[in-house]
Amino acid sequence: MIKFMPTTLQALSIVAPDHAAANCKVMGLSSDSRHVQPGDLFVARDGITHRGVDFIEQAVDAGAIAAVVEAWTTSQDDLSCFGIPVIRIENLADKAGVFAAAMLGQPSTKMTLIGVTGTNGKTSCAHYIAQALTALGTKTALIGTVGNGFPDALNTATHTTPDAITVQRLLSDFYAQGAQAVVMEVSSHALDQGRVSGVQFDVVALTNLSRDHLDYHGSMDAYAEAKSLLFTTKNVAIGVVHKKRNIVLNADDDFGRQLARQLTAGNVPFCLFSSDLNNTQLTNTELNSGVLKQADVAVNQCVLSRLGVQLSLTIPGGRVRFEAPVVGDFNVSNLLLTVSVLSQLDLSAAQIEMAMAQVSAVPGRMECLTCAGRPAVVIDYAHTPDALEKALLAARKHCSQQLWIVFGCGGDRDTGKRAEMAAIAEQFADRVVVTSDNPRTESPDAIIEMIMRGFNRPGQVVTLADRYEAINMAMQQASAEDLVLVAGKGHEDYQEIMGVKYPFSDKVVVESLLGDVDA
Repeated sequence: MIKFMPTTLQALSIVAPDHAAANCKVMGLSSDSRHVQPGDLFVARDGITHRGVDFIEQAVDAGAIAAVVEAWTTSQDDLSCFGIPVIRIENLADKAGVFAAAMLGQPSTKMTLIGVTGTNGKTSCAHYIAQALTALGTKTALIGTVGNGFPDALNTATHTTPDAITVQRLLSDFYAQGAQAVVMEVSSHALDQGRVSGVQFDVVALTNLSRDHLDYHGSMDAYAEAKSLLFTTKNVAIGVVHKKRNIVLNADDDFGRQLARQLTAGNVPFCLFSSDLNNTQLTNTELNSGVLKQADVAVNQCVLSRLGVQLSLTIPGGRVRFEAPVVGDFNVSNLLLTVSVLSQLDLSAAQIEMAMAQVSAVPGRMECLTCAGRPAVVIDYAHTPDALEKALLAARKHCSQQLWIVFGCGGDRDTGKRAEMAAIAEQFADRVVVTSDNPRTESPDAIIEMIMRGFNRPGQVVTLADRYEAINMAMQQASAEDLVLVAGKGHEDYQEIMGVKYPFSDKVVVESLLGDVDA
């Protein structure tokens, strides 16, 4: 367990040298009153549904030595009644990470830190970057949706980006384990709530921006503003600091170009990437007038096949060519972002080319498995109508013959999507096999029956409730030039039936059926 370095309230700049509690010795830090240890400073942050001040008494009982509260904590709250120093702090939400970083020796300054934000693609990009750096001999850790830790030993994550104190603990722990670099997925919630305060990034990158999380942010403008905190000068307000200010932006995305215009106006350098072979996004008045520049990382050639993607790219100072066993146009953009980040780390074209040749799909995210003489199989987590449509459209571009889909719908969840997913499968696939997903407490046959109502030609659909048998049937009947998309469970290693999680992995099943897998 990584320990905090003892300090004082004065050293943390919480109080002035002449304050009565200036020399109050702080042994640790916690923002959860249930986890407070004797000698801790309790960060009493307000939440969406609670006030931090209401938990100070519990923190005191656990041994808290002092507490900090939001500056707007009402004057009617008697902060002197707790028996420990309680100090009001401006922008407290943005200070917890700064305090933790100071007490843990500024771990982000000791490693290469890379932050990736955007609506889609954060997980894939983070994993590609980590894989590439690892291939170059740089021990690299991950913080993100799939898990936290090193690529081959991830611990389950509850949030894309953990709370500010946990982020600093993770960074400190990774450094203690020999990490030389950390790649972090940075969510809009994390930026809005100051979870990456105190983190000093070497490179920050944007995948894209589209409608999402409006239940939290309220509007697209507010959502975009939260994302921009990782790139613009406003990041100073939340404690996010760029060591070298290396910024990577997507020229194919409206928001990416918006940020590029802002940075250009402020004379802030950045790296722009584009997967647009014709540069249609950039051949405009802004480009001609110098408001925007040509993409620094651009596609010369792109070939999609059953084996994945073959790319030839122009990068600053040269060209690179590589193949990657990933599926989908969106993954081309993800690979370009990865190359752009590597180029900002002063790696040579030869190093980047070698590293990108080692990149593979994120487990369960359009993960392509192949074997000579057998159909290619793609495993994906798509379990909503929109995600299933995108997965099928992406898979189609890699398929020279028939496109198969094996899917089901989870039990105890939105029943309205079942018929919708059937209609999408019928529209975009050539052959359809309906099976079980995680039936949970529902009858698998009842779920399949509801799915079948969405087909116009149900007689052409195969139903097999046993997921193993469904996958097996599709792979046995598909030709070597066909592609089979197994959708719904992705990286999950279980199937939940009547409250019991039984071991089940789509990837393990496919690998066993393929035999020797070339992936």
